[in-house]
Amino acid sequence: MISYAQGSTVATPLTGDEEKVLLAYLSTNYGPAPGNVAARPKPDPFSRLPRTLLPPEARGYMVVEYELLNPRAEPHEVAADSEGNGWVSQRVGGKLGRLDRKTLSYSEFVPPADTSPVVRLNGIRRGNNGELWLVDGGPNRRWLRFEPNVERFTVYNVPPTRSGGASGNTMRVHPDNSVWLAAIGSNQIIRLEPSTKLFSIYDVPAGLKNNKNATPYGMAIGGDDKIWFVENAFDQIARLDRTTGKFEEFSLDVKDPVARKLGADWEGNLWVGLHGAGKLLRVDYKTLQKTEFTPPSHDAGVYLAEPDLANHLIWTTLHHVDKLARLDPATGAWTEYPLMSAETDVRRIDLDPTNPKRVWYSGVLSSRIGYLELQ
Repeated sequence: MISYAQGSTVATPLTGDEEKVLLAYLSTNYGPAPGNVAARPKPDPFSRLPRTLLPPEARGYMVVEYELLNPRAEPHEVAADSEGNGWVSQRVGGKLGRLDRKTLSYSEFVPPADTSPVVRLNGIRRGNNGELWLVDGGPNRRWLRFEPNVERFTVYNVPPTRSGGASGNTMRVHPDNSVWLAAIGSNQIIRLEPSTKLFSIYDVPAGLKNNKNATPYGMAIGGDDKIWFVENAFDQIARLDRTTGKFEEFSLDVKDPVARKLGADWEGNLWVGLHGAGKLLRVDYKTLQKTEFTPPSHDAGVYLAEPDLANHLIWTTLHHVDKLARLDPATGAWTEYPLMSAETDVRRIDLDPTNPKRVWYSGVLSSRIGYLELQ
């Protein structure tokens, strides 16, 4: 709870004594219920499925889902490789998982050992040459490169940073092969040049000015070739000039946005998932003009924006209602696709590069990987 309060628009940091009081209250009032745990009723997994017939355009799809071997793996991030297979990074257990798109068999890969046995994988992203990039955000402080064709890891050790760790859930790979991370816990943007193993670390100005972590979250490369990211704690979006190191910061101008992840579209404009406001926000990178798009589902928990560059569409996850959704910005038309289970907890999706009709997703607390495929 303390972790998730970071970046909240209403929460303030707790003191040590306040943490103890809160823990005692929760233990007393929300502890395990008496009786046989196994016999207690579980939430209805079908409770989120529609009770009325969906419109024709929303019926032609299927969902394939796999429950991971570790029910507590927390696969926050998912990526599709160049062959169309789905991959997840496990925050608990520290393994890299793959679901084969052809056989639907699931495999796991263990990163090289380090000084700490605690491996906390996150931030998975497909690179320009078919490789996968991940963050080991545990005590080992390293980034990992994995080559699926030869099943090989390469380790990049992160140097000491001014504050906090060097982890996050959003990585991006620039066309020049540099790798970027929004370091959510340390108020920093981190860059790696793989050819030299050289890291560059940039402190986010808003956090320095206010003596508070700006909570850099989602990230994208805009049409201006700058690194755009969300400042979750200040309801702002910012861009970093990777040549000069200069930052510019802009208000989102939306009430209680709780901005999460963003993507860049076919014109280089930025799209932001406003989890609190339940909207997608388009930001024109040239004029900074902002346009809001609201899905049909109320309080949907719009988490991210994943642009379909070929078909000029925007995909998102409606986190609060267990749906994936697609927006046609040209017409403003939304199509929502219910997933098969309640409380899937989808935070990240990735479009399959081999099949424009397939969208991969992972469920964090449900410990699942799956895909939605249009017919």
